[in-house]
Amino acid sequence: MPGFISDQRLARDLIRIGDEAIARENDTMLRDYFAANYVIHLPRVDLDFESLRGYFASLRAAFTDLRLTREQIVVDGLHVAARTRFSGTFTGVFTQSPGGAMEPHGKPVAWEIMNMFRFDADSRLAEEWVQTDPSILVEKLQAP
Repeated sequence: MPGFISDQRLARDLIRIGDEAIARENDTMLRDYFAANYVIHLPRVDLDFESLRGYFASLRAAFTDLRLTREQIVVDGLHVAARTRFSGTFTGVFTQSPGGAMEPHGKPVAWEIMNMFRFDADSRLAEEWVQTDPSILVEKLQAP
């Protein structure tokens, strides 16, 4: 069940980018949304925009009907916190899973992450921090 979703523009844009540019490839929209010097801080590594773009492509290739659902979004100035649920049917090889390339099992899979976002003065996404337990996703990706 979804929680609080802010009605501020940064929250609406975050939902739109997930629906229109990440789940369904829209490279122009994606490039317009992210700042040139964007960085994502993961628990063990930092990545740039091009690396994240590659990850999004691997998600779309692995999960039929990929969907991002923002369960909660809280906005404070140019900072946004969100709880994001990814879901889809695992029908293609997931080349960038936390456990390395994984073969599909054809079943629905869902997992959550917690995000903190920092936007620049032009409302472009400049920096992101992600917290998740990758072992949970790997367990869901393994053949039943």
